[in-house]
Amino acid sequence: GAEFDGKGYTISNLRIENSSTSFGLFKTIAGKTVKDLTFNNAVIVGNATSAASGTVGVGILGGYVSGSTISDVKVLGTSSVTANNYINVGGLVGYANNTSISFTNNTSINVDVDVTVEYGNYVGGVVGKFASTGGNKLTKAKFSGTVKAKNKVGGIIGSFHGSAGYNSASYGTGGLGSVENGCNAQIISCKNSGRIHGFSGIMGGIIGVG
Repeated sequence: GAEFDGKGYTISNLRIENSSTSFGLFKTIAGKTVKDLTFNNAVIVGNATSAASGTVGVGILGGYVSGSTISDVKVLGTSSVTANNYINVGGLVGYANNTSISFTNNTSINVDVDVTVEYGNYVGGVVGKFASTGGNKLTKAKFSGTVKAKNKVGGIIGSFHGSAGYNSASYGTGGLGSVENGCNAQIISCKNSGRIHGFSGIMGGIIGVG
């Protein structure tokens, strides 16, 4: 697939306001590689007129990501994602399917963002929802910031469906959410030092719900 190489550059003060079903810098990333890019002081605002459903998503990099590889794409500074009436909302990616997201190291914060969804579920600091039958992988993410949503809230991932492998996953608040069959995925060496607020229902330091 095609490649988007940020070559270590930083996108500063990105602001996107939208009311479509999926959006971010890219609405959809399918079968692509995106690497070596930093967002600084990014602001994403979504105001859907009615509650969203299905494979939609909101994230600073991309709303819906499928069959792709994301490496060393960071979110820093005073960044925020506010999306009311949305599901699958993440600081980096909203909805991920059969996708690998990785960072070279997690000795320092690589995703620092405040994510707020007043009405909606599946909300995470890095990814809103991981869902696949072919495999998702998240490696060495280190989150700081806040995640606030009604239900199914995770410091790293809001919703994570299927059988999973965990390796050196640590967290500051809460624990691992439940995991159901149907998804082959891994979370490796991920850390959450941020804060999680759920208005009701399920919360987890790494995963909100499986």
